[in-house]
Amino acid sequence: MEKYVKQIIKACGKEADYVVVLKMDKVMEAIERLKSELKGLIDFGGLYMKGIFNGIELNIFRTGKILVKGIENEEDLKRILNKIFS
Repeated sequence: MEKYVKQIIKACGKEADYVVVLKMDKVMEAIERLKSELKGLIDFGGLYMKGIFNGIELNIFRTGKILVKGIENEEDLKRILNKIFS
């Protein structure tokens, strides 16, 4: 995970959503890995993609940010990111 992830930010709102910021030099490689792991992947014209991993919704933006919805805490998020990027 450390190879791809620069920062994790907890988003404001009712639910505990998180924004994962990817390292700029690894964005395209990380996106390809995510695409291979996500189910129900929908590509919105190259602007961003949306898919599910273990019941968690990930919105992946070409800018290198991932909005993660439906996760309980940062530790669970890190476990999921480790599964995806290992």
